[in-house]
Amino acid sequence: MSTQVLMEFFVNALRKPAITLDAQAAAQVVEAYEPWVTIPLTGQTVLLALRIHRDHGLSPWDALIISATIESHCDRLYTEDLQHGQQIEGVRVLNPFLDPAIR
Repeated sequence: MSTQVLMEFFVNALRKPAITLDAQAAAQVVEAYEPWVTIPLTGQTVLLALRIHRDHGLSPWDALIISATIESHCDRLYTEDLQHGQQIEGVRVLNPFLDPAIR
């Protein structure tokens, strides 16, 4: 997990009707998952993300998550934001909400 994922969760937890936590509760969830952060975002992470953005047509934010996944030596990314089953730079995108058995 990258630091960006934690922040995206926090922001969405405050404003998505399906979640809607107050800031304190959302921060507690972030704190619980903080040990899962595998790599801090660096300049190299950003440069790789810019190439992925260019080569694969992803948003810069999605490319940054893929970049952090690659730098963490992970081959799977669980997200609902990208196409389920898609392969990007050796990372397989899986949507856990489509198939709970893949968790």
